[in-house]
Amino acid sequence: MKKILLSLITITGVSVCSFAQTTHNVNISGFTYSPSTLTINVDDKVAFAVSGSHPLVEVDKSVWDISETTAKSGGFSCTSNCEIPFSTPGDYYYVCGNHGPFGMKGMVTVVDPTGIKTESAFSNGMKVFPNPASSLVTIEMAQSNLVQSISIVSAQGTIVATYPINSVVTTQNINVSALESGFYQVVISLSDKKIYNKVMIQ
Repeated sequence: MKKILLSLITITGVSVCSFAQTTHNVNISGFTYSPSTLTINVDDKVAFAVSGSHPLVEVDKSVWDISETTAKSGGFSCTSNCEIPFSTPGDYYYVCGNHGPFGMKGMVTVVDPTGIKTESAFSNGMKVFPNPASSLVTIEMAQSNLVQSISIVSAQGTIVATYPINSVVTTQNINVSALESGFYQVVISLSDKKIYNKVMIQ
């Protein structure tokens, strides 16, 4: 697997960090997941029991509700045992790619124990562009903010890199030219909340 290197144009040092706190297990019992519902903290991991006959597929809630197996765009999937870190609060829905229609499904609820809110860039008047991008992503804020850090999160929920900023900024540029094509989340950590935006890298 090729090594991914990212750098902020205005930052000379890069720190790649893993913030996993606890690993939770989801096993297979017949044609069900055990436990089928799980509540974890931000940056915890879930170790899923997966096999070729029981492939794991993340789906949208609307698909999950009717026990279908259409994969979520940019979602996680595994065909063998895997550990998936969850870095963003919210509900994550998954099914067995072969037995979803038979009710083999589960969900993971991710909460932030610090109580820090997570909001979209759009609702905060923030622009993340261009999207899709190939070499450079610009984060433009409606007003100056004390940015603590910026993280890049893969579609599988892996924190690829975290950049400590700790300064008041209105615009920040990120070089993404070394990233493989796919969907990523840009997570901007402010003092009182985290702001995210999905970006496609070509």
